[in-house]
Amino acid sequence: MSLSRRRFLAGAAALGVPAIVPAAALGRGGRLAASERIRVGAIGCGNMGLGDIRSFLNDPRAQVVAVCHVNTESGGYWNGGVAGREPAKRMVETKYAEEKKSGTYKGCDTYVDFREILARKDIDVVIVSTPDHWHAIPVVEAAKAGKDIYCQKPLSLTIAE
Repeated sequence: MSLSRRRFLAGAAALGVPAIVPAAALGRGGRLAASERIRVGAIGCGNMGLGDIRSFLNDPRAQVVAVCHVNTESGGYWNGGVAGREPAKRMVETKYAEEKKSGTYKGCDTYVDFREILARKDIDVVIVSTPDHWHAIPVVEAAKAGKDIYCQKPLSLTIAE
């Protein structure tokens, strides 16, 4: 007797899903179900960006899934701080690892070009924490892509923007 895909999946669902799917993914254990969380992409991981990301990391209704910054990692930020794509990714993955039994989490993608975050259909909202003179373009493009937007003021440099 051959085993159809449907029959296999039905059997797996009946037997294996409770052992495979973590309770947190289903909304148990004090965490919202993955389907109920807002998936966040961060554009700009410098001075304000890291603070904005940290705020979203502390909100159980949100999950940061991607970060974007032109700089991989360097010093020269506020109070001699280090910032960029890699520090932001480490912050996200360290925070989510603390919440997992395994103590590890790998799931934050990095980008250099903000348009790659906007192209992702799974991202609901973007944080735009770029320098003031770079707010307008990512915000306008995010709106065109149908994303919800959190952006620090000022939103532009000129009245026209």
